[in-house]
Amino acid sequence: MPPQRSRYLPWVLVGMAAAIGGLAIYVGQGGDTPTPKAAPADALADEVLSKARGLMQPGGYQGARDLMNAYVRANLADTQVRPLLAEAQMAMGETAAADKTLDDLLALAPRDAQGLWLRGQVLLSRNEPDKAMASFRKAADNGAGPSAGAEIWARMGTYLLTLGQRDAAGEYLNRACAGGVRDARTLAPLGEMALEKKDYAKAVDYLAQASALSAGDAAVWQNLAAAQLGAGRVDDCAVTLTQALRQRRTGGLLMLMAEVRRRQGRAKEAAEAYAEASHFGQFAPEAAAKAAQCFYDTGAYAQAMKYIDMAIPLHAPNAAMEQLKAKIEDARFGPAH
Repeated sequence: MPPQRSRYLPWVLVGMAAAIGGLAIYVGQGGDTPTPKAAPADALADEVLSKARGLMQPGGYQGARDLMNAYVRANLADTQVRPLLAEAQMAMGETAAADKTLDDLLALAPRDAQGLWLRGQVLLSRNEPDKAMASFRKAADNGAGPSAGAEIWARMGTYLLTLGQRDAAGEYLNRACAGGVRDARTLAPLGEMALEKKDYAKAVDYLAQASALSAGDAAVWQNLAAAQLGAGRVDDCAVTLTQALRQRRTGGLLMLMAEVRRRQGRAKEAAEAYAEASHFGQFAPEAAAKAAQCFYDTGAYAQAMKYIDMAIPLHAPNAAMEQLKAKIEDARFGPAH
């Protein structure tokens, strides 16, 4: 369905056009009647941006675009509104119009960080990744304007992660974090990188912040729990996993919970967690074998038999598992069975 024009837009445009044109109102008969001044350009740009952001959602992009176009036509030297105008045009699939808007912007402000970043996105949409990367790097390393610095560094780090360039991504994300960015997209990968390096204290710090900002992200919760476990904070790890499992049950979370319960000496709960994890495809071989061992240790021999029978076909021939099966059978049926 094509974007629908807001029914309030004509009134918004009329009001903004009056301000944009700096319409003077003459009152009274005498020539000395004061003439109101037009709103300062910066203040008017802020008002246009505020109204446009309020419209920029599915079904409202056309209204935002028209409002900003009206402003830009009346303010040809504008560098404040054009970046958001280009975003609206891109959201509507008007790539050529966005490109023209960015040409005008970068002619006026060649180092505008937001303009350079958006130019990179346009180039990506045209399948020109090398040129896009050059524009992204220029925005991140030499950009100017309100978006320059930490905000663009965070975007650059996130983009490099998608390319698998983790070391370079880490450099930009660390710069963004030092510059004051504290969002989940920045903190979560920094925490994961710290976890990979076994810097558990730093990993816990980053991931605890990220988990508070992304409560539904099972991967963040799992990494936080793993970092707490690595730091020896077993009880804290159990609390984290309990909270995470209330929201979503995944094989990874259950495997960690089973390990935590095992370390806490709660073998029955460890066995139950391994048993549940065994129903999550990739975890099945390890989880079933560990469930069998834990159930055997607690004397739940029928359950132990169920999971050793599940585990054996999932592994290459394994003498240790065959021995465990024999022990379970002896315990369940007696040595002479």
